[in-house]
Amino acid sequence: MKSTFLIQRYVPEQDSAPHVERYELDLWDEATILDGLLAIKDSQDDSLAFRRACRHAICGSCSMVVNGYTKLVCKTAIASEVKRGRSELKITPMRSMKVLKDLIVDMSPFWKHFRDVEPWLQPDPAKVPPPNEEYRVTPQQLAPSRKDLNCILCAVCFSDCGVTEVDSHFAGPPALAKAHRFVTDPRDSKRKERLEKLVDLGLWDCAHAYNCMECPKHVDPAHAIADLRRISIEAGITNNIGAKHSQQFTKSVGRNGRLDETRLVMELTGITNVTGQIRNAPQGVRMLLKGKLPLPMHQKVDNPKEVRRIFETVGTKDEQ
Repeated sequence: MKSTFLIQRYVPEQDSAPHVERYELDLWDEATILDGLLAIKDSQDDSLAFRRACRHAICGSCSMVVNGYTKLVCKTAIASEVKRGRSELKITPMRSMKVLKDLIVDMSPFWKHFRDVEPWLQPDPAKVPPPNEEYRVTPQQLAPSRKDLNCILCAVCFSDCGVTEVDSHFAGPPALAKAHRFVTDPRDSKRKERLEKLVDLGLWDCAHAYNCMECPKHVDPAHAIADLRRISIEAGITNNIGAKHSQQFTKSVGRNGRLDETRLVMELTGITNVTGQIRNAPQGVRMLLKGKLPLPMHQKVDNPKEVRRIFETVGTKDEQ
């Protein structure tokens, strides 16, 4: 099977800026993109630099951007990209991290965020079993973190996350998914402390682009982030703009059947906070000009009782 690789090359000591080089390949039908890169390195250009190790989607080393989406190239067949109408495969380094050489990036920001969430069990010393005894945990107790355990730290979701590209403070999907694994572990004794720290690390900064859903190991970081938010509110950690926005949003829809943007902003600022309301006035004018504020007044849906019934039903299930 013939294919064309367009690979971004960059050697800081030699190049003023990254550039793209073209390689023509003719490999077997089942060849992966990693097979193609290895063939290039073996027979066309041995200076090409990239990371790889296990070749079985276990180590997470070979993450790179293929035609705009970050993938494990050992798991991605060339044929699958060709079938999507990609006659040429453009391969670039992962985003949100500094390029060291060609397709190799500096993973330091990724590992910093990972360490920030303290990804290790912190049990209550008084409850730790004595030597030669087990701390038994049922499968049901570990069910909430089952998907989190599949993470191989490949940084695919970190690279594809739009927030990590613009906000270096945001912990990112993989770190938050790993945090979820320990927050939901019944043996851990630092749940509230962890949640409070996660708020500071950007728990409420996720923009819901859902690019992290394309996880090669099906970890589902978006669900983990949403669940962490729910758990943090239930734990009483609500003195932050994210939790307040979520609560007021829910209250508004539950009350009227649709979101009342005007009242939402006013309640978040504080109805009696005159200074804050005046400060928000210019934004309100811009929203009005863009048609974001319904006039002359907010309209309820035709049957708000039905919406309230749905809220009550969901609330009852959550309590159960």
